[in-house]
Amino acid sequence: MYKNGKSYRILWILVQLFSFSQLLAQKPTTFVSNLQFNNQYIFQNLADFQDKNTPQFDYFLPLNQQTVLFHNNGFSWYSVNKKDTSIITIRFRNANPSAKIEALDPVKHYFTFDTLKQKFIGYQQLIYHNLYPNIDWIVSINPDSPQAFKYTWRLRPGANINHIQYQSNNAKFKLSADQKSLYSYEQSDTLLDGQLKIFNQSGKPIMGNFIANQNFIGFQILSPIARNDTIFIDPWVSKISFQAILQPLDLHKDLFMSQLQRSLPTKQMERHL
Repeated sequence: MYKNGKSYRILWILVQLFSFSQLLAQKPTTFVSNLQFNNQYIFQNLADFQDKNTPQFDYFLPLNQQTVLFHNNGFSWYSVNKKDTSIITIRFRNANPSAKIEALDPVKHYFTFDTLKQKFIGYQQLIYHNLYPNIDWIVSINPDSPQAFKYTWRLRPGANINHIQYQSNNAKFKLSADQKSLYSYEQSDTLLDGQLKIFNQSGKPIMGNFIANQNFIGFQILSPIARNDTIFIDPWVSKISFQAILQPLDLHKDLFMSQLQRSLPTKQMERHL
């Protein structure tokens, strides 16, 4: 009788452990979509969060009721409201799937979330080294802009700008009339890649813009450049309303700034290292 009771107890423990593991498997979607921050940081996916609607991701950036998921060949903008969930995924066509990802500028404390045991370090920059040959993709955040992030294409000497190509399986693309802004939109949301700047290692401005081909979005350089120049292509990404792409261009700046100024109280715990 004792042996049978002990066996049942072991079986009960195994069932509870299995149930808990299933709960953890479902946790990521809730966790990733509901974090609320005053100041934004990029976190490594230490808890192996997954979401069936997005590619596997290595780092994530929580925003207000939104999260940007950085995977090995692009990013997904994941947002949740009372009515539905919206995901816009941008992939970099033919990018190096094994590019080294380096997290830089860590803060001096760590974060914990709910009952998770992991200690999450907040970073302010990611560098995807050689995402294309001689081309790095650099992600930067600014605590004063809680609804956006900046990315930079760094083209070292020998790089081919035509290698950079954007694709999406669930969003459509639209360029502004001056080809300085890119809109990626689906049924309920729109991402704006705006405030495009192109310059060399000395800060000298270079003329260029987005271009639309049949199957992808890319860039073109219109100014002469030296062979030993390093070129930086530097837009900001933010989410705007779907209707914004139909509005006159002179309204975009005000709309962009209004999106940046939104913030909600933080819910994460900060602890000093």
